[in-house]
Amino acid sequence: MNYKCDIYAYEHVDGYFIIHVASNRIVEDLPPFPTPLMEFKDFKIMYDIWNDASSKTTHKEIGLPYDGETFTCDTLEELREMFMELREMGYIFPDSALELIDDEIKERDVESKD
Repeated sequence: MNYKCDIYAYEHVDGYFIIHVASNRIVEDLPPFPTPLMEFKDFKIMYDIWNDASSKTTHKEIGLPYDGETFTCDTLEELREMFMELREMGYIFPDSALELIDDEIKERDVESKD
């Protein structure tokens, strides 16, 4: 989301999930980050533009209770529940993050029936 997302989450190699919550947001909109699938010359030009803009940004504290916190969740359900709690507090992340968790839950449930 080009620095407009407050959450960074991933599955740890040991099978649990980690959520890092941002402590601040970039105020300005950045130009689109270049895609690595483009020609290198075009990528380099776009990256230089993006990098220059990002080096001049203003950061503003989010000001919500979990700013800068890290959470661990043992299950996908706990992960989804924590995402919902963070969203209700006002943290920003794309709907696709919840959709991905829901898809993973469905896939796990289908596999467990086999």
